[in-house]
Amino acid sequence: MSGENEDTSADSSKLLAYLQLFRAPNVFTAIADVAMGFVFVTGSLQPVGGFLCLALASCLLYTAGMILNDVYDFDVDLKERPSRPLPLLPPPRWRRPPVRARRRPLSSPAPTTALA
Repeated sequence: MSGENEDTSADSSKLLAYLQLFRAPNVFTAIADVAMGFVFVTGSLQPVGGFLCLALASCLLYTAGMILNDVYDFDVDLKERPSRPLPLLPPPRWRRPPVRARRRPLSSPAPTTALA
């Protein structure tokens, strides 16, 4: 039974690290910005479907930007923010991020474009 507890703890720790990497609490500011712009242009939150698609697209772009920033600023973040989760491995000295780090955040703009 303790094996299940350890797995659950590891999963929740991994989820927390991802939420910190994505800066999840800050995503709500992106939604607020979209809501303000949408209401300013349309006068209301109608059509709701259009607003929700724009809000989701904004959230995806925001989180992709946060991850890309961490990938390229890995060395600085490693020194200045050692407690914060960082993406994968440090980029090689020629400043090209690891392949996995390049693919994940860049996959976010594809559905974002479809939503917008």
